[in-house]
Amino acid sequence: MGRERHVSTIANDVNRYAPVASIVRGLLPRVVCDYNRPEEGVEDVAYADEGVGIYYRAYHERISSLLQRACAQYGKARLIDLRGYTGPTAGLVLGSRNSSTCRDGYDRRALEFLENYEDRGVYAHIARVGERFSGGYTVARHASEKVSALQIEIDAWYMEDDAQERGRVLSAILSQLIEEVP
Repeated sequence: MGRERHVSTIANDVNRYAPVASIVRGLLPRVVCDYNRPEEGVEDVAYADEGVGIYYRAYHERISSLLQRACAQYGKARLIDLRGYTGPTAGLVLGSRNSSTCRDGYDRRALEFLENYEDRGVYAHIARVGERFSGGYTVARHASEKVSALQIEIDAWYMEDDAQERGRVLSAILSQLIEEVP
């Protein structure tokens, strides 16, 4: 799993602290199926083996279903797409395609919230379009007038085998983000 190796641990912890969150996890390794790429129409597609398509479509259909249910119940919804990366500096990269997937300004409010935790080892910035991790296919596909979709890339520094405490702290902070930031 490489860069994504411990993202599911952080997501599970977030769900434990913020039970209003639902988790959809793609179980296939990224080299087999990249859920954050379009299914067709570009050179760098989500998967090469046609048999993998059923899993790719089920993943995105489940996200759509949960977002529709949340919109029906609350009038709006949030999608936070957690991903892992290895970068030159430890931190979180927020991707919203220049706020186009967070039309209500959720990306800016999330950044303000996360900046309050720099003393606990959380460093965040918003990527501009054209920069790495500026917001991928998943947030673009599922964002709408009622759905703010934010990609959060988590540096491996939070997920290394010896970083369990950093991961727990980050999980608790992300849980607060979900519960406290409108």
